[in-house]
Amino acid sequence: MPDSVNVNSATTTGIFILLSLYTLYFASSLLVPLVFAVLLDLIFQPPVNRLARFGIPREIGALLVIITLCTVMVAAIWFQTKPALAWLERAPTMVQEIRIKVEPLRRGAQELQDKTRQVEEMAAGLLNQQPETREVVLESQTWREQLLDAAERFVGLSVVTLILLYFLLATGRTTARNLLYLLPGFGARRTAILVGQNLREQISRYLVTIACLNTALGMATTLLMWALGMPNPWLWGLLAGILNFVPYVGATLTTLVIAIVAGLSFDEIWRIVLPPLCYFLLTSAEGHILSPMLHGRRFAMNPVLIFLSMTFWATLWGAPGVILAVPLLVSFKVICDQVDSLKPISLFMTRGASQPEQAA
Repeated sequence: MPDSVNVNSATTTGIFILLSLYTLYFASSLLVPLVFAVLLDLIFQPPVNRLARFGIPREIGALLVIITLCTVMVAAIWFQTKPALAWLERAPTMVQEIRIKVEPLRRGAQELQDKTRQVEEMAAGLLNQQPETREVVLESQTWREQLLDAAERFVGLSVVTLILLYFLLATGRTTARNLLYLLPGFGARRTAILVGQNLREQISRYLVTIACLNTALGMATTLLMWALGMPNPWLWGLLAGILNFVPYVGATLTTLVIAIVAGLSFDEIWRIVLPPLCYFLLTSAEGHILSPMLHGRRFAMNPVLIFLSMTFWATLWGAPGVILAVPLLVSFKVICDQVDSLKPISLFMTRGASQPEQAA
């Protein structure tokens, strides 16, 4: 009998997990903007609270925050769209320049391909067969169509997120208070209030710190690229600040882009190597010195878990999932810190946790 109960329990758990994954995948159009809105609410709730202390209604304060956020986003996109499109327009020329620089390698590959074709023709002649040729026609979108599709998805996601964010900022406390009435008993409500307050404070502090760090990294990258004579330094600073929300992968992609742009912009070897090298040193200092100093060991996450989290959420939600992976992982860790029975999981998620810290 106990074995039968265990099998039924395992089956029920498996079905629940599969249904949860299906829900996360197929409801991504609703869940992704909702998660973005909740995380942004943790960042922008303090300014709304300060405005409310000065007698400004929360609805007006939330609207002012939304307008400011929209202004910054539109300004950043407006001023960087032209140079970004200019680089995309240069794509055919860039490909040609790269092709010229790698011409010796291409020539060797072509000779090898010719030799291989000759061998195939000789073998076909011995077998009295003609080499089979197939014509394959691939249809794909142009980069303009792909860019337009991505822009449409971004605008749709942004609009839904901003609408949800407004209502969360304007009525966040009322919604949280109403949710408390779903819990049975005063003790459970008191525990939920304490855990919720600690959760909000810690996650809010983490998100604000990350946003400030990435903003500072973007500005430092802009100044660095300008000092090294790179074209469109603001564009690379904006790219560095945005991609740095994605650990490891973001810095790698930015370094690669800067290396390609430097290779196309300069002729001297030292000028080509210097921009990506300097950016690598800058982002290494941010990741290994400044960020641990501001966050402390509490938010030092296991790199394996970060990679698995990024892979998991990217599979479910695509590019937005990659951006949300680490904040969601940190949020789960903070929840584990607040619940005694889950503290071993929090310890497992921490990078380099030592025994004295466990005792503390």
